[in-house]
Amino acid sequence: MWVPESNRFFLTMLFWAMILGFIALGYYVSRGEYGPEFMVTLFLVLIAAGGASAILRQMRRELR
Repeated sequence: MWVPESNRFFLTMLFWAMILGFIALGYYVSRGEYGPEFMVTLFLVLIAAGGASAILRQMRRELR
């Protein structure tokens, strides 16, 4: 599948943000800390997932 260069850049950044966010969330869960840092990290992971899904939806529309 052909991916435009700008979409590829943003997808790479968003997927790395999600991976690092999941690592941080795992750290907070393992320590039992559910404070503000956990909530901010969860919010950032959700934003990254939403952005990645929006870009993937746009790419699917362009391919049709």
